[in-house]
Amino acid sequence: MSKKVTSNIKNKRRSFKVTDIIKLIALLIPVVQLLRQMKNGQK
Repeated sequence: MSKKVTSNIKNKRRSFKVTDIIKLIALLIPVVQLLRQMKNGQK
């Protein structure tokens, strides 16, 4: 029983990490686009 519980917790942690990465990427994409626009504007 304990082994199954620990494996489930590990899987949940992994999924949370993946979702956190996706959220970070989603936030970074618009920031990168804004930075590129600023660089293009300066040139």
